[in-house]
Amino acid sequence: MGKNLERFNKWCAFGAICPDDIGRLLIHSKQTGEILYSEGQMYRPEFWDMNYVKIFETLEEVILFLIDDMNQVFSEIKEDAERKFPSYKKDVDWNKLSRYYISKRRNLRYSLKNGIET
Repeated sequence: MGKNLERFNKWCAFGAICPDDIGRLLIHSKQTGEILYSEGQMYRPEFWDMNYVKIFETLEEVILFLIDDMNQVFSEIKEDAERKFPSYKKDVDWNKLSRYYISKRRNLRYSLKNGIET
């Protein structure tokens, strides 16, 4: 392992145009990171340019980022996370995240209805 590589197992959001997918960041340097796309992946993790990767401590933090910054639909995020990383679904408070998503949508609808900038 090169001296500039750091080995750890953090959560990440990544994507070619914007970080809109969930993964596990296994190794990273300033420039590149090795990402596992799902548990039991049958091929080697792939390297990504770190300009297209955001690092998080927990799966919940990634999900909040996808809701807040990427405006993704909660049910799709949940389905994707549970399919890719089934052993971690017990670590996430899905009810809390669902309530957060619903609250955020309600506030957005109210703001749009009343001409309030968000």
